[in-house]
Order: sequence, then structure tokens, then C-alpha cells
Amino acid sequence: MSFWKKAIKVGSAVGGAILDEVQKQAEDRQRKMGIAEEKASRVQDDRELVSKFQNSSGIEKIAYASELEKRGYLAKNSEGKFERTTKTL
Repeated sequence: MSFWKKAIKVGSAVGGAILDEVQKQAEDRQRKMGIAEEKASRVQDDRELVSKFQNSSGIEKIAYASELEKRGYLAKNSEGKFERTTKTL
């Protein structure tokens, strides 16, 4: 086998492994987001939801923000960032 054939074979194997890892990470993030969204949707009290939003980070914060958006407390602006609405607790 020539050098270039070996290099292509090794490169293909490495590329495939990288793609598999990226796919696993994306599936893991999606699973965690689903769990966080379910947790956020179970919060009955709006004040408690706001408190949890303020004290969370990462995927949980995104899930709480999404739930606050559904309840009318947040809206996305033209840049896709969340902003408060005029709705009060």
C-alpha cells in the first residue's frame, strides 16, 4: 500500500471518529435539554420559575427562559436574545 493510500485510510478513520463524537455530544445536549424543559414546565408558580431562571445557568437557564417565553414574561428580540415583556407577576 502506498503512502497516500495509508494516509487517506488513517484520515478517514480519524474523521469518522470525530463525527461520531460530535454526534454523541449533540445527542447528549438534546437529551439534557429535554430533561431541563420538562423540569421547567412542571414549575407551577411564576415567581418560583423566575427565581429558578435567575439562579440557574447553561441548559437549565435556556429551558427556564423558554418556559418564561411561553408564559409571556420573555420575548426574543431581532437578535434572538430574550427580553422582558410588560407582563408582571
